[in-house]
Amino acid sequence: MTPQGIHSLVSRGKTLETQMETVANNLANVDTIGYKQDQPAFKQVLARALGVETKSGSGKRVAEMWQSGRGKEIAEYCLQDCYVTYACYSKMTFREPLPSERVLAKKDLIEVT
Repeated sequence: MTPQGIHSLVSRGKTLETQMETVANNLANVDTIGYKQDQPAFKQVLARALGVETKSGSGKRVAEMWQSGRGKEIAEYCLQDCYVTYACYSKMTFREPLPSERVLAKKDLIEVT
């Protein structure tokens, strides 16, 4: 089997793993009042297939931060999301992305009023 074929199989395996985790989470919460079924987001599936670490959380988490006035945390969350997009693009264009610690090194400069 060619290296491309192996890479394709590994990527597909990672995608299936993400889908199975989502289904397992949905089944585990089937009786939870108010629980809304998850769908794996395309970017999360893509990032996982490319070996890019994704952020944790969801839009619901951002809404909770907004309601409690935690604007700086929202900005940091969005920066991490931008890094995931950058890293995926880099890998898709056959370049290694810079480490997130280097790209996101100046988070202390974020000023939210």
